[in-house]
Amino acid sequence: MRRGIALSVGSVLLAVWSLGPLVWMVLVGLLPPVDSGAQPPNIDPSHFSLDRYGQLLADPKFQQSLLNSTVVAVSTMLICLVIGSIGGYALARLPTPGKRLFLGGALATQMVPGIILIIPVFLVMRTLGLTDSLVSLIVVYTAFLLPYSLWLLRNFFMDVPPQLEAAARMDGCTRLGALFRIIMPAAAPGIAATAIFLFISCWNEFLFAVVLTIQHATTITVRLASVQDEIFGQQDFATLANAAAIAILPPVVAVIFLNRFVVRGLKDSAMKG
Repeated sequence: MRRGIALSVGSVLLAVWSLGPLVWMVLVGLLPPVDSGAQPPNIDPSHFSLDRYGQLLADPKFQQSLLNSTVVAVSTMLICLVIGSIGGYALARLPTPGKRLFLGGALATQMVPGIILIIPVFLVMRTLGLTDSLVSLIVVYTAFLLPYSLWLLRNFFMDVPPQLEAAARMDGCTRLGALFRIIMPAAAPGIAATAIFLFISCWNEFLFAVVLTIQHATTITVRLASVQDEIFGQQDFATLANAAAIAILPPVVAVIFLNRFVVRGLKDSAMKG
């Protein structure tokens, strides 16, 4: 009894600790400059307004940055899932020569800080004429996230019973057919979790986005740094709060949407077990 109460209280406190800053950001973003600039901010529900959200969403540069981030995140996610699924299946099921060495090398790439590679990457993209383009971001993000995708998907595929694939092969499925029809549906929770990780990683990335983009391919994380002065011509915390609230909405929606598939996959696996 006491343990259950302690867990419930701890969960509530953790939720307040995690969501408190987000709620405060949204509330401040609804206030006019006079109230949001006060010390402390004057939280008066009668003064709440959505005008600033409308101004932000009507700004062409802000719209373009949202579109750029969406295109880059979704494209990178799909590329990593497709290549990672095929590669992860091969690493999980096929007797690939040098498998351990390859996996170790893939894991080692995740230990290299991005700031060390930023100058070489910029020089390569400038030589190829890909600076300030979405292609450069997609290529870079894919290069950094694909090894992690291979590791995750390989582990999820290894958890799928080999008997399922063997039965599909006996029924006439090729290896690719068994992968797409049997293995991937059975590993749907893991694939959904990998997709969430890939999307959020791309959406939140700032370092390569700020170096490789100038104007046309600017992502939302880069736009947040200049949105105040460009739209309102003054330093205003409420403006940044509005922009940040809009920027975090797509990842939140993606997590909520894909979480349904994760829960459904876990439920189906438990029922089949």
